[in-house]
Amino acid sequence: MILVILQWLSGSLTVNGEGHASNKTLSIGVGGAMGIIMLLNVWGIIWPNNKRIIAGLTGSGPAAPPELARQAFVASRTNAWLSLPMLLLMATSSHDWGIFTGK
Repeated sequence: MILVILQWLSGSLTVNGEGHASNKTLSIGVGGAMGIIMLLNVWGIIWPNNKRIIAGLTGSGPAAPPELARQAFVASRTNAWLSLPMLLLMATSSHDWGIFTGK
């Protein structure tokens, strides 16, 4: 997904008539893509799985399959690994750090 965002940002956006996006645009685009991945992990995997596990443990629902805990753990660990690079990339969008310059 991040590569798709990079291709879209670098191919369709121009800055001052140039044929490429600025470093700030690429940085916020990649950081935003990581944030979207993290959001989808929470809403699509972690939260529903935890609700089913808690319902099974409290007796208000059927017993949850054991693989739900592993899926929630992997999604949560993915979010933990993505959080620092996401914050770094989103912070570099407001400063003049040349992460994507290649220099």
